[in-house]
Amino acid sequence: MKICPKCNAQNANNAPVCKSCGSNLNEAVVTDKLAEYDDSRPYHILPAFLLSLAAVFIGGLKLLLSLDPEQDGYKLSNYYLYFIAVGLSLVMTIVAAILLRGLLKKKPVPMAGILTLMLVIASFAILAFDIATLKGYIDDFNHLSKVGLFPLLKGF
Repeated sequence: MKICPKCNAQNANNAPVCKSCGSNLNEAVVTDKLAEYDDSRPYHILPAFLLSLAAVFIGGLKLLLSLDPEQDGYKLSNYYLYFIAVGLSLVMTIVAAILLRGLLKKKPVPMAGILTLMLVIASFAILAFDIATLKGYIDDFNHLSKVGLFPLLKGF
């Protein structure tokens, strides 16, 4: 079945002209290259860069929290801050990665996009380490706190 390029009417495969508008169905369709070019980007480099930079910064700030009762500056609330920082960093990294969708399809890839992609990967690496050590921190928190706010995660 042939579709008319002018009126989108359906015609028989062997029809030389459109039954609706009468245009020739056998001539090549000339398209305007400028009309086909889509300049809109499915990615947003600046917001993704800022979010991933903030996620890496929060990942670095977590190192300043004293989670050892033997050290100076230890408070039980540091665990709360640590868990909030991990969650916030996770959300910001995922949103940054979503904002970069379609970036690698553009040729050539913009340098700012490569830098942002490297920050997102670094943030995921920090999060992978945080998630790997999360069980130990949850166990320590449950042991040190009288309440045990994470009883469901003991088998985690």
